[in-house]
Amino acid sequence: MPRSVRLTVMAMAAAIALAGSSGGAMAARACPEVGFTIVEPGASPQTRPVKFGGEQILQVRRDALTRTADIIEVKLEERGHTVLQLKFQPDAGGRLEDATTDHDGWRLAFVADDEALLFVTWEGKYGMGREGAQVSMSDSARARRLFKSLRACIGAPGAVVRDGR
Repeated sequence: MPRSVRLTVMAMAAAIALAGSSGGAMAARACPEVGFTIVEPGASPQTRPVKFGGEQILQVRRDALTRTADIIEVKLEERGHTVLQLKFQPDAGGRLEDATTDHDGWRLAFVADDEALLFVTWEGKYGMGREGAQVSMSDSARARRLFKSLRACIGAPGAVVRDGR
């Protein structure tokens, strides 16, 4: 094979490899990073800022209790308001339950990328159950978009995805 043809083939192979790796990176970025995390009273090296409700900034722990990778089932239901139901891997469900049990007054957020979609102050001695959690969202169009993104992203073997509509 002539040298110029060999160089062209090598260049094309390199371009294809680069395109494939950047395409994978693009696909990974298309998946939202969602999860429950503790909200701290102020900034620290262990926190990061996220937006909430327009102008408000919350400082949430960088080490989230749950992440997108922990979700094994997602369901969307309309009950007069839109509810995103999430089921987590057992260890993630355990972290969520442990973090909320006997922690009356802790502030908790459900964060999608850099925005808190839900922000509550936990009340009572009982925690979230290990089975999963639900997130009520007033913006049903946004909830449907998030549901569709999560449905596409959690395609792990054995994952079940349901649209309750």
